[in-house]
Amino acid sequence: MEDVEVAFLIALSIIVVLITSIWWATRTKKRQAESTKPVKIPLPQDDLRAARNRYYQQQGSDQQLSEREPIQTDTKQPDSNETELTELIESTSKADERGRMYSFATLRNTWASKEQETSPTVTENDPAEATDYTTNVPSVTDSLEPTVSSVPDEMDDLNARGGRPRNRDTISQIQFINAPKPAARSAAHKVVVKDPSQHSSCSTMEESEVKVMQGKRSSLLIQHIRQKMIHYKYESLPRAKLPNIGYDESGHPVIQPIKSFYKLLSWLPGFDNFNVPCVPLRRRGNTKPNVKILLCHDMMGGYTLDKFPQGVGVTKDYHFYHWHMIEAFVYFSHNFITIPPPTWTNAAHGNGVLSLGTVITEWEEGAQTCNLMLSSISNIEKFVEQCVNLATYYQFDGWLVNIENNLQPDQVDKLLQLVKSLTEAMHASKPWSQVIWYDSVITNGQLKWQNALNQLNQPFFDACDGIFLNYSWNDWMLASSKSLVGDMRATDVYVGIDVFGRGCFGGGGYNSVAALKMARKHGLSAAIFAPGWVFETQSKESFIRNQNKFWSLLAPHCECRIVDGLPMVASFCRGFGDLVAVDGKVVHSGSWTNHSAQDIQLSFDKEMFELGVKGSLFISAVDITTEMAYNNGSSLNVVGKVFKYGVSSRTIIRLLMMEANFNKPLLIAYTYSLATPGSLLHSLQLHTNKAPRYVILDPFASPQVDDDTAPPDAVNQQLLTKYGIIRSHGYQVPGMSGIDQSNYVCFAPLPISYSQLIHKKFTGSEELTTGQWTTSYFFITSKELSTASVREVRLVCEPPSDSAAEDNAFSLNVGEIKVLNPRCIGFDYVHATVSHLSCCDVLCSQKDRTLSATLHWQLHQNNPIDPTLQYNIYHQFDHDEATILFTGRAFSTFYRVTDLKLTDAFARQEHCKLVFYIQSVSQSGRKSEILDCPSLAMNWD
Repeated sequence: MEDVEVAFLIALSIIVVLITSIWWATRTKKRQAESTKPVKIPLPQDDLRAARNRYYQQQGSDQQLSEREPIQTDTKQPDSNETELTELIESTSKADERGRMYSFATLRNTWASKEQETSPTVTENDPAEATDYTTNVPSVTDSLEPTVSSVPDEMDDLNARGGRPRNRDTISQIQFINAPKPAARSAAHKVVVKDPSQHSSCSTMEESEVKVMQGKRSSLLIQHIRQKMIHYKYESLPRAKLPNIGYDESGHPVIQPIKSFYKLLSWLPGFDNFNVPCVPLRRRGNTKPNVKILLCHDMMGGYTLDKFPQGVGVTKDYHFYHWHMIEAFVYFSHNFITIPPPTWTNAAHGNGVLSLGTVITEWEEGAQTCNLMLSSISNIEKFVEQCVNLATYYQFDGWLVNIENNLQPDQVDKLLQLVKSLTEAMHASKPWSQVIWYDSVITNGQLKWQNALNQLNQPFFDACDGIFLNYSWNDWMLASSKSLVGDMRATDVYVGIDVFGRGCFGGGGYNSVAALKMARKHGLSAAIFAPGWVFETQSKESFIRNQNKFWSLLAPHCECRIVDGLPMVASFCRGFGDLVAVDGKVVHSGSWTNHSAQDIQLSFDKEMFELGVKGSLFISAVDITTEMAYNNGSSLNVVGKVFKYGVSSRTIIRLLMMEANFNKPLLIAYTYSLATPGSLLHSLQLHTNKAPRYVILDPFASPQVDDDTAPPDAVNQQLLTKYGIIRSHGYQVPGMSGIDQSNYVCFAPLPISYSQLIHKKFTGSEELTTGQWTTSYFFITSKELSTASVREVRLVCEPPSDSAAEDNAFSLNVGEIKVLNPRCIGFDYVHATVSHLSCCDVLCSQKDRTLSATLHWQLHQNNPIDPTLQYNIYHQFDHDEATILFTGRAFSTFYRVTDLKLTDAFARQEHCKLVFYIQSVSQSGRKSEILDCPSLAMNWD
């Protein structure tokens, strides 16, 4: 009996153990499953109440919660914690060391797991003004960087790929502030967060709502409403070490080529955000050119001064501004993958020109690259995919493919497949893109230049968008090329013209026009190779004059391309200058070059004609000058003399070809400076395609002043409702030189009150005269013009009506011409906003009193009608708060401040404050006041 009882007890114990084990395993599994679920983090009632009241205020509701009113946390209204985290996840994403994205649940669980840890010491200026909720999360901040630093997502990607290593062990504290927005900037609430592990550093956040996302490999990213403040201690000044790629030895960002097949396959976006262009490809008119001109820029090995995306401090460099004569711009170097510098892509796109990169393999090294590239279908697909990714990230429009090495016969079919696949993939990504084959390898794999289109290279031509012929052609070769291709694709055959004249018809140089004439004779397009010959071999002191000479010889054989669409803004900047001006004020004096600063260039080179009696007006020069500028770095200067004949005469100067319809209202701004007031009458003329053919915009005409007691007419009432302004007053003028009066219609400027209203939206000031510059605004809407379109913008000059007793010289500067969609001043206009302002890679030198840092921001609500194209960067020191200094211009959402001189207080280790302002500038020129722009402040103690 005892044995039975013992056996029973043993069996029962085993059953209990099994049941317990099963229960424990089930419980453990359930806990693990629940650990990945979203965790609701309760906030104090005061915090929830403040957040809820702020939510009601943002929604325009008068409802407010009293201090003692309890809050139901299960209400459908979003709590502060959930809302801030949701917005943060939507706006930012950080990858960990293995490339895994941190999920919403992971972030909240990380936050929850740290909730019970010891909080850092918090010092508040006014505890009653806000309640803080402090927590600890892992940080990637260096011990020599500020306690709360902000590193952009893309730079962290660089660290994950072997860039600058960061100290991952430091723990910093992040402050969530649910504070109401202060009524005034001077009364800003401040919270100082001190890190026990960083006794020499702290961070101050002023007038900001901070949202933080932090992960194991994530950099600390802080979003601010108005201003972010970073606090440093002199005992531990930042000593950042820049990554090995993306910068030169002096710390300036640069664009770099890809030199091997393996580096191409390992390329990932995000490590050189300075080099992402911002200017979209502009449309051109619908007229298809009879022939096309491709410019292939190969100069001094490539990547000279143009490798700096933020420009350089010299003007002696190669400049190209005859964009109206070409369709495509190819940037060429002898590297495997040549990526066009963003400055060239911005300039090309702003004038409606395609920007192309280059794929090249040469000699023995090139043969080895081809062996890898063509070794398998998989490698071909990877090559094509990466080429498309590069074009997408750097926003250029295609490739020139140049295989200048022998291939194995069995590799030819694979190469043809590569060219075809690349063309198809580029068209799928960018329908307007172009892939051009260079006349090199033939169908048997030999490197044998044909100098013509024939059966040996036609398969490559058929697989892509065109062929770039080698330079040693003759008349018969071009004729045979045309006969082979016919009229259908004749313009896809680009006749190579080497400006250095190496075996080229005509000998190159200034006689390159002879080769262009021959290409035109056969109805073929042309590829002008190495036009940098003008800069390399001719006098650099006379480069602009020589450049104009070279292209003026080619101009009669090139078709002028029409710029289409609005806004159309011409400040006559060629991408270099001796000063920088913003709205008529010089903000920087000194030489500079940055092709990104180019806007629409002149379509004509000093073309003019006279109307009326000749001899009363003589124009001696029409040139671009860098001595005066209204915006950017130059203006159009017209110099001449008015004689005392007292007869009627007009000189018409052709400026721009464009296409803009009058079926909707047009807003035109004309900014000018006349050295001697009254010495010349001048106006803008819009040449249209239908009668009335000539629309005169006269800045000296008296605007019609409506009776305040009389209601506006129906048209003006609609305009006032939509735009806040009325239309310009139109009137008739006598015809000139036999042209019937019905072909002319004149418009006076808007009344001063309306002009001031518009001017303030663009400049922040109502003063229509700034220094020497005066701006007139015209708002054109007319049934007579409803079916017409503008085809050309001209400048009209004539003697004053009261002829002087003596001959008078004049000097007229045209600072800017704008033809705009009036929606850019309408009540529904939304100006793009800058947010997520951050700073990284900071380097301070107390000995040299200099600061270098990378500023980064994000652009939100970009207006498609008037997109943001650039950013003005300003800085301000605490010792002179009335003075805001110009730092530079950015054409991407990154800007590298290099060796900025700090104040004497920094050298004396006294309190020092430096504030950076980021001002976004739209294509039409709209911008916010500097003090209203997002800013980042740095403090030293």
